Amino acid sequence: MVWASVVSFVTNWWKLGLGGFAGAALWIPIGYIHGKSDSRLEYEAERAITNAKLLEDAAASKDTAAAERLRDALTISKAEGELVHALRKVPDEQPDAVRIKLGCERLRRQGKNTSSIPACSGSGS
Repeated sequence: MVWASVVSFVTNWWKLGLGGFAGAALWIPIGYIHGKSDSRLEYEAERAITNAKLLEDAAASKDTAAAERLRDALTISKAEGELVHALRKVPDEQPDAVRIKLGCERLRRQGKNTSSIPACSGSGS
């Protein structure tokens, strides 16, 4: 009796089973492709958010660096002012040995030949 009902089911409903199998065979790849597309969109959205955060951090870093450069420029300017003021106090008539060596070294760094300068002779060429 059980065998007869199985045979009856298979002979009467085989088209429905085949249609279900064909439908599954068609919809599984479509679902896979759709899921893959969703994953790609999700990845691109996460990447866009990460890039936005990085740009925001970079902007904050640039602001911080600009403030530090300004602070450094002010410190350097103040130090240069103090140096110029201190150098103006020193009389020009008789420069000391350190000032002479400093002047000779500045000339050498500019690419000048200091061998013809008597004050610079003996301290390099």
